Amino acid sequence: MYQQTLSPHDLSIRRSEIWLTMGYLGAEPTQDVEEMMENLLQQAYEVCRPQVGYVVKDGAVIDPRHIRIEDHTFKPGRTITKYLDDSTRFGVFVATAGEEFEQWASSLNDIVHTYMADAIGSVIAEAAVEYITEKIRETALSIGQNISNNYSPGYCGWSVAEQKSIFALLPEGFCGISLNDSCLMHPIKSVSGIVAIGNQVEWRDYQCGICHLIDCVKRKVKR
Repeated sequence: MYQQTLSPHDLSIRRSEIWLTMGYLGAEPTQDVEEMMENLLQQAYEVCRPQVGYVVKDGAVIDPRHIRIEDHTFKPGRTITKYLDDSTRFGVFVATAGEEFEQWASSLNDIVHTYMADAIGSVIAEAAVEYITEKIRETALSIGQNISNNYSPGYCGWSVAEQKSIFALLPEGFCGISLNDSCLMHPIKSVSGIVAIGNQVEWRDYQCGICHLIDCVKRKVKR
């Protein structure tokens, strides 16, 4: 099991991704908007304490739509499952911008600031996912194994309801994240998911051409 509290400076937070998340698809923000975002980003860096963590569990693909991790069966669907072939274990992870970020964002009383802070929080959470995926990669490489890309409930047709089973594999309150009855995480800017591990597992970029989720952050952001 691995768990760590980070500084935003530990993460690769790209301003280009913030603009994409805000809807600037090819357009350039004005100078006053850029200055506003820089000010908010500085405030966020001062308060934000992201947390990341993962556990490694035995598992495998059991058919074209399902995987098993310990005694839990998941249905990511064909779009995801085909990229998890040959896995023998899974890194089950969570990543969050943290409670401190949520409290700060909730304190903003300007609708534009709130919108920008929402985008900043989403990008921080995704950067934290990148960080923890790299940590899983390092663990796998240390024993001569490979990893897949990371996949999360809510993407590519994988039901958000299966976050209940993901959280059942983690210690209670892991990284300060809780899950409510509607399968929404608290803090809100949090992500859960899995990474396949195995000798024959291959890392593959997201194949957005076969997915129909238009507003997916992984579609908008070019790695």
